[in-house]
Amino acid sequence: MKILYTTKHQDIPAGLSVRNPQYFEKPEQGVKAVYVDGDYPNIVQAYQGLGVDVEVVTIGDAEQAPVDPTDMGLPALRKHLKALGIEFDPKATKDELLALLPPKE
Repeated sequence: MKILYTTKHQDIPAGLSVRNPQYFEKPEQGVKAVYVDGDYPNIVQAYQGLGVDVEVVTIGDAEQAPVDPTDMGLPALRKHLKALGIEFDPKATKDELLALLPPKE
């Protein structure tokens, strides 16, 4: 069995059993490899102490392709506009909000 310890829910590679590292108490038996997403030295040390191969990895790098605002739902579009410093009517429709975006370069 191969285990991935991560708090993320997306971009999980196939073939791994996923565990939340926040609930780690002790190493599981019968594990052949462990992947740890994040800074959890207690997990790394516990499995290495049993002779299990452990690798610290990064799942779902923060650098993702930008999302086109036309593909966003209303909550995400509102958040995007706020991040750009654009004021808007909270009751505005999606088309009205899209019209507030600066033109693409």
